[in-house]
Amino acid sequence: MEVIVNLPGLSLHPGTGTHWWTSIGFAEQVEAARTLERLGYDTIQVPEHIVMHPSLIPRSGPFWVHSLSAAGFILGATSTIKVACMVVVPYHHPIELAKALATLDHLSGGRLVVVALTGWSEWEFETLGVPFASRDAMTAEVVDAMVTLWTSESPSFHGELVSFDEIVFEPKPFQERLPVWLGGKTKRALSQVAERGDGWLAYDTPRSRVPEMLAHLRAEQQRLHRTVAIGISLPLYDGRRDPVTHVVVEPPKVVLEASAVLEQAREVAGLGATVTDANVPLGTSVYQTDGPDAPPATRSLSDYLERLHWFAESALPGIHAL
Repeated sequence: MEVIVNLPGLSLHPGTGTHWWTSIGFAEQVEAARTLERLGYDTIQVPEHIVMHPSLIPRSGPFWVHSLSAAGFILGATSTIKVACMVVVPYHHPIELAKALATLDHLSGGRLVVVALTGWSEWEFETLGVPFASRDAMTAEVVDAMVTLWTSESPSFHGELVSFDEIVFEPKPFQERLPVWLGGKTKRALSQVAERGDGWLAYDTPRSRVPEMLAHLRAEQQRLHRTVAIGISLPLYDGRRDPVTHVVVEPPKVVLEASAVLEQAREVAGLGATVTDANVPLGTSVYQTDGPDAPPATRSLSDYLERLHWFAESALPGIHAL
């Protein structure tokens, strides 16, 4: 099982916490990224919002990098670790997005994972001039068009939203199949994963619902006669947030001991996870509030780097072995 992590300084989400990385500098981010790589963490995840409404600041924070630009920065600062670039697909022009992602994978030697999202902030869609109601159909069609651009020697595609004929599209991704992971916590979203995804990012899906959701995913794959091995990313810890406000309802209970961490890892691996995250024990998770029941926080770069070493030495080998 692989381990994916957030890199401090790419956002200030959640907005309900005081984060030491508010004023992190470029050199410190490079040090953090290279430390993650050196210690054997598998993937750095890059989030995306383009603009943020003032009313959302208390829950989401005001600071979000441009995911494609940030992914290029991290890939350029490292040499082996993968980067999972989250993109809200409808926010971007389909051909330009396909070009940017192919370029990132080509120049990094095949270290990109695409996390294709449909988005949720109606105000953000309106601000960017993108129809909110058709976001699901847009995401599906654009993903199909991008795969055509990445894999065909003479790409042609005709959909309701995207259309092109025998265009020249180079460079291709370095990877023969550039992996596209999809998110979602509904059966409709899982049907999209079964049809066109290489992986499922479970987000806030309660752990109790995971077996039901995975059964639906496998049934959809069988119905579609699609035999691609689909990766499953489940969070290492199972807390609860309000689905609308994202306010933490029940933070996960965390004990910073190797045996306790590995117990959690064995549980998610038993559910079918091929990827999990280390953000809760590293103090960089969505549950990192200032509340008394929040997971153990890190307070500085040196504190964070020390936590990285602890997790890498005490838990990472055991998780990789699952």
